[in-house]
Amino acid sequence: RDSVASRGLGDVYKRQAASHIIVNPIHKVDPRFLLTHEAVHVATAELGVPDDKNMWVSEGYAEAIALAANPERAQESERLIEENGLRPEQPPTAHEFMSKDPKISSLAYARAAKLVGEAVSKGNVLVQLQNLGWPR
Repeated sequence: RDSVASRGLGDVYKRQAASHIIVNPIHKVDPRFLLTHEAVHVATAELGVPDDKNMWVSEGYAEAIALAANPERAQESERLIEENGLRPEQPPTAHEFMSKDPKISSLAYARAAKLVGEAVSKGNVLVQLQNLGWPR
């Protein structure tokens, strides 16, 4: 039985020992950025598929890694946060990530990346991810 590890512009499907990245070609996203983001999901698949409550941690970690490799996109992400606020007391919801409004979903990814990036910069990545609620 397949399990879906993410449901964004690209999806990661894990079958036993194999993971597959499927990219929807209709979206105009830098493929290197998208593949970096999705590769993080593949690399962290053994931690388990996040649920609606901790999805922001998994997506934030993948986004933070992808942003670190793409300075132009990282600046755009920071600009979104500056214009709209970070609200660390209220992480993005699964609904925000899945929004058909690109402004809402882009801000969700930016906020999650910022919150998770700040946490993992404090040390042991796995411990910091667990402190944020993923994996459970």
